[in-house]
Amino acid sequence: MTCLATLGLIINTSIAIVAASRLIYAVARDGVLPLSGWIGQVTPDGQPRNAVRVMYIFGAILLCTILPSNVAFTSLISAGGVPTIAAYGLIALLRLVLTPDAFKTSHYRLGKLGRPFYAIAVLFQGLVFAVDISPFFFPVTAAYFNYAPVIFGAATIFAILSWWFTPESRWLRTEHLKTTFDGADGLDEHERIKKPVAAESSSAPPPVNPFQGAPASGN
Repeated sequence: MTCLATLGLIINTSIAIVAASRLIYAVARDGVLPLSGWIGQVTPDGQPRNAVRVMYIFGAILLCTILPSNVAFTSLISAGGVPTIAAYGLIALLRLVLTPDAFKTSHYRLGKLGRPFYAIAVLFQGLVFAVDISPFFFPVTAAYFNYAPVIFGAATIFAILSWWFTPESRWLRTEHLKTTFDGADGLDEHERIKKPVAAESSSAPPPVNPFQGAPASGN
C-alpha cells in the first residue's frame, strides 16, 4: 500500500508539474505576471523551464509554512484547491443555465446527457467546495481555524480589482479570444486562416482591366 501511495504521489506530482508550468507560461506569455519576459521564455526544444523554476520556488515556500504551523499549511493547501473547484463548478453552472445547447460542433459533445452531467458536476463541486472551506475541528478556535475562505476571498477581491483597473487589451487579447471561439465552433487552423482571406476577397472591388477604355467624360 505504501508503494502504491508513493507511486501515485509521484505520478500526480509529475502531472501537476506539466500542467502548472504550462499555465504559468501561458499567463506570463500574455504579459500579466511580473518578470513575464523571463518567465515566458522557452528552451530550444519548447520547454517552459523558467516557469517550472517559478513553480518549484513557490512550492518550496508554501511547504516551509508547515514548520511554524500545521494549520497554516493545511489552510494554504485548501485555499489552493478552492479556486479550482469553484472554477469547475462555475463553468458547469454556466453551461447548464446559459449555454446548454451551444458549442454543438465540439469534439466531445454530450448531447442529451449534457444537462444531467452539468447538474451532477455543479452538485459535486459544490460539495467539495463546502468541505474545503469548512472548519477542521469544532468548536472553532483561532488555533484550528480554516483560513482557506479568507485567502480565497482576498484572492477574489484582488482579481476583481485587477480586472477593474487593468486595461482589457493587457489581459484579453482579441486574437486569443477569436482563436478560442473559432476552436469552439470546430474550425481548425487552416479554416481560421482561410476564413478571413475569403471575407477580404469577397469585399474587394472587382479588378480593373487595363486594356478597357476609360469612361467617357461629360464633355
